[in-house]
Amino acid sequence: ALCEAAAMPLVSTSANLSQHPPARNALEVRLCCNNQVDCIVHGATGGLARPTQIRDAMSGSLLRP
Repeated sequence: ALCEAAAMPLVSTSANLSQHPPARNALEVRLCCNNQVDCIVHGATGGLARPTQIRDAMSGSLLRP
């Protein structure tokens, strides 16, 4: 829905610094990224225990398990 509203693909990175655990909420993002983030969109994260998989859209191959 966000891609459709923006009329373009959207890309984001994990909300963590390299080799650090991911932030799970807005406060953790603010604390770990120390003002290096322009905007934090508040909302539910889905509650997954692990980061989501990343797949190549054309081939379906797994890029990040």
